Amino acid sequence: MNNRQIGRSSGIALLIGAVVFAVHIVLRSVIALPVLAGLATLRGDARRLYPAAILWTGLRSLMLVAMWVAFYASLPHIPLSVAAAVFYTLPLFITLFAAALLSERVGALGWVAVATGFTGVLLILKPSGSDFDVYALLPLASAVLYALAMILTLSG
Repeated sequence: MNNRQIGRSSGIALLIGAVVFAVHIVLRSVIALPVLAGLATLRGDARRLYPAAILWTGLRSLMLVAMWVAFYASLPHIPLSVAAAVFYTLPLFITLFAAALLSERVGALGWVAVATGFTGVLLILKPSGSDFDVYALLPLASAVLYALAMILTLSG
């Protein structure tokens, strides 16, 4: 097998893995939705299955889909440990966005915790200019999208 065939073979393996993952997500939703609808109907809460603000719910859903796509798109290019460490900046973004967008009050201790968390991420990643990989921005974008989705949930 030459290099071109090996590259094609691993590309097919990645594609199959992506398809299997997508099928898993769809099947999980197809199975869960009727179960949840049935339970809600039995409890007499079927009206609660419909979101009050469909546009905000749709936007939040799109953010979450984009979040997962960005995170999983990074994994073939950077180690899982790096992707996870970058994604773990999520609480920092939630705190920052809650303060900036929702006017949530974050005390001095809260900002110390944010700074400590960010320092911890930097200690784990040990970033340097020569090690920079544009794919490391995908988990960061994923964390930002998830944080924005959570802020949208809190504001609604």
